[in-house]
Amino acid sequence: LRIALYGALVISSFWLLSIGKSFLIPLVLAIFVWYLIEALNGFWKKVKVFGRPIPGIVPATLSALVVFFLAYAFLALVAANVAQMTEAAPEYQQKLTVIYEDAIEYFGVDERELTDGIMERFNLGKIVGMIGGALSGLFGNGILIAMYVVFLLLERQFFDAKLRALVKNEGKRDAVRRALQQIDREVKIYLLVKIFVSLITAVGAYIVMKLVGVDFAQFWAVLIFILNFIPYIGSTVATILPTVLALAQFGSLTQPIVVFVGIQAVQMTIGYVVEPTMMGNSLNISPLAVMLALTFWGLFWGIAGMFLSVPITVIAMIICSNFESSRWVAVVLSKDGSVKGGNGNGDSHQAPQGA
Repeated sequence: LRIALYGALVISSFWLLSIGKSFLIPLVLAIFVWYLIEALNGFWKKVKVFGRPIPGIVPATLSALVVFFLAYAFLALVAANVAQMTEAAPEYQQKLTVIYEDAIEYFGVDERELTDGIMERFNLGKIVGMIGGALSGLFGNGILIAMYVVFLLLERQFFDAKLRALVKNEGKRDAVRRALQQIDREVKIYLLVKIFVSLITAVGAYIVMKLVGVDFAQFWAVLIFILNFIPYIGSTVATILPTVLALAQFGSLTQPIVVFVGIQAVQMTIGYVVEPTMMGNSLNISPLAVMLALTFWGLFWGIAGMFLSVPITVIAMIICSNFESSRWVAVVLSKDGSVKGGNGNGDSHQAPQGA
């Protein structure tokens, strides 16, 4: 009976995730925007005016204005660059076709039908249009997300009172509060660090492309910033697309190779040195778990699910680690088998050898 109930619960959850994505995606995005605003609040609260801290709701208001202004500027930049790229895409596509024909003739490829099919699918105009459509879909519910964020900020002051009303037992209430604090801390760390490393990755790639003279370097830098939030796949796509454009633009291999190697060097330096140093041990997630989460949430929620896969996995790990019956899930999702206990003392529980 228990197995049947668990099976029914899993199936129901998958069904709800699928049919409810139009409601759930804006809500989850709003929660993470709220987390970002709360993180900025910590900065504004440290700022003093005439020797006094900024009073009342002013810090939250300033943080929300900064986030919404940056989001608006970002979307305007993306929209302008997508329009320019779409207009210029046929010219680059024609150059790519000439390069393709020369390569077919030079290498004497017999499987012409196969290569022609690949070339037809690799259409720069369609690819740019798909990117623009995906970003428009991701941020298309901007007003709804903004409304959710405003109400979350207004509800923030009542969270603790509601927790006391919901959980009467003081010990359990403290355990829930510790879990929420851990979620709050680690999600904020992830968001702030990821935004920072994505920004410096985009700036580094932009410098490489400008030095080589790649057209629309600004557009590709923005795309690299966005795709850096998608584990593994994002960085690969963000490297290949500007390399192909460089090939179409210059018609030789030298500049595309420099672009590819330069962007890869920037991404590897930041991804394997800077980001792990800044993250520390806060995100102890297995790379396999990240890949599975990326695939799972991508299937259900598309591009938005890919962006949200890591923070959702972090939250799931923290919740599971605070209950003995589900601690094994946190251990499986962790990188080295150690998870923080629910007793709030920061102890780690190491998985048995050979597990």
